[in-house]
Amino acid sequence: MEMKYIQQLFKEESASHRLLETVWDNAGILWDARKAQIPVPLTFKNSYGIALMAFVTEAREQTPFYHTFNRAVKMAGHSRKSYIYDFPFKAFHFYLTRALHLLRRPCGDSYKDVVYLTSPGISFNFGEKNLARLGNFTLAYSAKPPIDNNQPVLTIHTCFGVPVERFFGNESERVVLIPLSEVFHVSQEGTDKGLTLHSINKTCSYYDCAFLGGRKRLESTGIPGGGYLVPQSDMTVFSLTALGPVPVPGPKSHPSASSGRMLLPPVTASIALIVTSAVSISTAL
Repeated sequence: MEMKYIQQLFKEESASHRLLETVWDNAGILWDARKAQIPVPLTFKNSYGIALMAFVTEAREQTPFYHTFNRAVKMAGHSRKSYIYDFPFKAFHFYLTRALHLLRRPCGDSYKDVVYLTSPGISFNFGEKNLARLGNFTLAYSAKPPIDNNQPVLTIHTCFGVPVERFFGNESERVVLIPLSEVFHVSQEGTDKGLTLHSINKTCSYYDCAFLGGRKRLESTGIPGGGYLVPQSDMTVFSLTALGPVPVPGPKSHPSASSGRMLLPPVTASIALIVTSAVSISTAL
């Protein structure tokens, strides 16, 4: 797929979106300067590194491109039609997703390294389901922020998050980029407003192959016990933004999913989240 289509698709998308072209060119300069200090597998291409460099740099600075990309990702998750005809970052999204896939560590290694995230406007209520996804590609940090009743703290145990501090040229604090497709079990611990997100070592995603009309089939992730399903053309899009308990589809019912060994036992208590901030816990792409 990539050899035949993605390079040409990126040329077309960057030509019609000048902000993407500028961000990509700037990230390419940074990647050339830093890639010698960043260990990557042999199959890791420069396009993956540039996409990851572009996103983490723009996310750290909260730039217009970062917000534009996140809004586009959320809109693209509404339907297959929205993705194919209206999502202007298909190639960039593919490169970014591929970079995270290739740089992923074993779940046991990443899961034990807790990271934290704060965001205002997060509220929640208890319901029948307790699974959720982050609505964006999200940066989380190893340093726990001070507790603030106005900004609940998310404590995150991730299996798919990738350390990206070397992309900033600064390793004084561990920074992890978590893909929006990772599924978490969500719980509240203690009496504060904080939430704890435990990865279930599974992902649910939609549209990496939809541009090519992909059929549903199991693909290897290169990780023992892991795989993902390429989406069918007759996809159903699910949402967690309703005001009640709404499930995240599991691998058997979801149009696309990848899975590994679940580190947590089944839990009967559950939480449905109502998230109004930019770091919403919802389904998108």
